[in-house]
Parts: sequence; structure tokens; C-alpha cells
Amino acid sequence: MHSFPKEIRHWSIILALTLAAVISWNYWLPIAEDFYNLVTPADENRHVELRNVDFFAYFNAGVRFENGANPYFYANPAARNFSDYIYPPTLLPLYTLLSNLEYDQARLLWLGLYFTAYALCFAILLFAARVEMRAVLLACGLVLTTASFPLLMHIHNGQSDFLVISMVLIGYVAYIKGFKTGSAFLFALAAMTKVSPALFLIYFVFFLKDYRFLITFCLWAVGMLLVSLLAVPFSLYTDYIFQVLPEVGKGTSNWLNQSIVKYIPASQGSLAQVISLGGFVLFGLFTLWLSKRHPSSMRIPGKTLGVEPGISESVFTLNILVILIFSGKS
Repeated sequence: MHSFPKEIRHWSIILALTLAAVISWNYWLPIAEDFYNLVTPADENRHVELRNVDFFAYFNAGVRFENGANPYFYANPAARNFSDYIYPPTLLPLYTLLSNLEYDQARLLWLGLYFTAYALCFAILLFAARVEMRAVLLACGLVLTTASFPLLMHIHNGQSDFLVISMVLIGYVAYIKGFKTGSAFLFALAAMTKVSPALFLIYFVFFLKDYRFLITFCLWAVGMLLVSLLAVPFSLYTDYIFQVLPEVGKGTSNWLNQSIVKYIPASQGSLAQVISLGGFVLFGLFTLWLSKRHPSSMRIPGKTLGVEPGISESVFTLNILVILIFSGKS
């Protein structure tokens, strides 16, 4: 008698997976293909129609970098005519390798990296959770995947966010499993790809008080920077830090994103930066307050996700939310 509910559960899982596979094949995949090949019209800065317009920013930066042009500006840097590439110069050599392919080949390879990272992240999170919760998480994950419009927009745009959040979440699982050096590497690589993951140090340093993680993170980041200098001029780092990064912090209402500073007019860019900085400072102070109210034994994340309603997982999730809300362009 005790085995009957278990059998029902197994058949329910099989039925749910079969239904998800049928829906994905007949409904989601054709829509995803349409989004992948959807053309973005030309604008005042880009006079050609493009597929995967955000990926083109990386591809074009690789082309310009290989040709000796500054990838951050369409003209003389003094004119401040910024290009679409608004990311650290660390990975420019990798984008150059991509740009040596035909554009359609490069964007297809990028899509393959997308889904490899997504599937790997999905599987790792699944197996890091409690055994009895995996079936529920799998079902919810499949439903949310096939129902997600933001996911389709990422497939359409080719934005690196997909790879960045995969590195962040896999890095978190690596941390709770005790692979802290590997975790610091993934967070450093994510930060060198798109800066904002460095803000997870609020969680690791202010809340967990893990100063060894901070040192390891910094060593990885400096190491990546030094290796990149074999091919990347140091002047690109100064251009990025002092000219491009302040522009990124202003936000923009032109992008479909959830950043609160996108509602600030471009003419009030400094106000957007103040709000953004203020949000992160307040969150940092909040995590410090939480760390004083909870002993270290309660702040250490469990080795299995969702074992108990732990404060540590909640603060990490809140850190993700704060970055999405207060970053200039998210």
C-alpha cells in the first residue's frame, strides 16, 4: 500500500516530462527560432538591420579590436561617440576569435554556448537541491522556461546576461559545496564579463564575513587582467573605467529592463548614479545589520539547497534582486 503513492508520483513525473517535451517541440522551439532570427531595425548609430543585436556588439568589438580601432568609440574618444560595446576589455581577445567566423556561424556558436550554460546550470541547481524537491523543481523549471518571455528576448538579442547568471549560480553552488576557489574564479570571470557580479561581494564579505573569498576573488580578477594585457592595451581599461562605466551607470529607458534608474531622464544622469550607488550602500548596511543579528552558525549556507528556510540563501537571492533593480543597465 505504501508503494502506490510512489508509483503515482513516478508516472506523474513521466507524464509531465512527456507533456513538456511535446509542448517544447511543437510550440516553444518554433517560437524561439523565430525570436533568434528576428531582425532588429537600423537606428541612428547602426545603419544596418541585424539579427541578435546585442551579440553583434561583442562581434563588432572583436572586429574593431583586431583592426586596431578603439572598440568603445565609433570615432575619436574625445568626441565621446560611444559604441554599443559597454563591457570590460578583458574578454576582447575571445570576442576577436568569434569575429573571425562568419556572423551567422558566430551567432549560432553563441546560441550553443547559451543553451549549454543554461542546461548545465539547471542540472547543477537541480542536483544541489533536496532529493524530494527535485521533481517539483524540474517541473517548475520546465514550465518557467517555456513560459518565459525574457528568455525569448535573450535569444533574440544574444545578450551575455545568460552566460553571466549561469556563472553566478554555478559559482554559488560551488561555494556551498566547499569549492570556494572555483567559486571565486566563476564570480571573477562573471565580473570581468559584465562588472555587476562584483557586487555579490556584498553577500560574501559583509554578510558571510568571508575575507578569504574576497582575497581569492581579487587574485583571480587581477590574474585575468594581467593575462589580458598580453593582448589588450592598458589604455582600454582607463577608457572603460573613466569614460564608459560612468555612462553605463546612467541607465536608459530605451532598453527592456527592470532597473529602477531607467526612469531617470538622460539629462539627470548623475541622479541615476546617486540612486544606484545609494541602493547598493543601503543593501550593504542591511547585510551588516543582519550579520550582527545572526551568529556565524546561522549565516553559513547549507550544503544542500532548500534544506531549511535559511537566511543565507535568502540574502544571496536578495543580492541578485538588488543588482537587477539598481544597476544602470540590467
